[in-house]
Amino acid sequence: MSEASLSDYSLGHESAFLGYLRLRNAETSVRFARDRIREDSRILDCGCGPGSITVGLAEWAPKGQTVGIDINGAQLVGAQAMAQAMGVENVSFREANLFDLPFADESFDFVFAQTVFCHIPNRDRAMREIHRVLSSGGHVALRDIINEQVVILPGDARLQRLNRIVRQGIISTGGDPDVGRVLGPLLQHNGFEAIEVSLDWEQAPRGEQRADYFCNLVETLASGSLGARALEKGWCTREERDEIVEAWRDLARDPFGCSGLPLVQALGRKA
Repeated sequence: MSEASLSDYSLGHESAFLGYLRLRNAETSVRFARDRIREDSRILDCGCGPGSITVGLAEWAPKGQTVGIDINGAQLVGAQAMAQAMGVENVSFREANLFDLPFADESFDFVFAQTVFCHIPNRDRAMREIHRVLSSGGHVALRDIINEQVVILPGDARLQRLNRIVRQGIISTGGDPDVGRVLGPLLQHNGFEAIEVSLDWEQAPRGEQRADYFCNLVETLASGSLGARALEKGWCTREERDEIVEAWRDLARDPFGCSGLPLVQALGRKA
């Protein structure tokens, strides 16, 4: 993805994909860094999307201020509406580019980014901006994917083909679908210390949200920009796309079906 391009985002911004992102929250995505957040922390959530994680971070720091940024300003209207509906007042959202953050030096005590670095080519430049806006002693927490290690049950080859198309989409826009492997070295190279790395999995939630998780995810291929690009680039035919979509919708109905996306979690401190 070019440094300021919204249209190059490989997975798109359609409502179904935003529905998938809304199933994420602070408790599941940022629990590995919970003890680095104080009740008065100033927090920046990079690539906040629909704001479901951002609002949770704000609730963890009720005496602080939390800001969510995203290159797609259209998403932020819904994010702000969510915050208002939940009565969370210490949070704001603004359209911004990670490569040129509109904040003064040392504006934040904690910076978070999930599945952002897999989409961008110039990761060092982004890390330098994060380092700049962090206060001395502040922490950055990154959480990103290793796409090649996705596990899906049952072992239907059609299910895995979606992940290969996602992989091609990320690579085609300059990203790295396995960037989780290098998060630790990325922090070290850009001046962070006390680095900790751990592993986690994103899985479909239980209960009523389970089917929504799978269906929203596959809609990026069925009717979203990822599907349009896959057909344009020849990553699949229309018939193959329809087979993949059918397989994922079957998975949503299969009580024994599941998937797991491995994520690397990296914490670093600014000296």
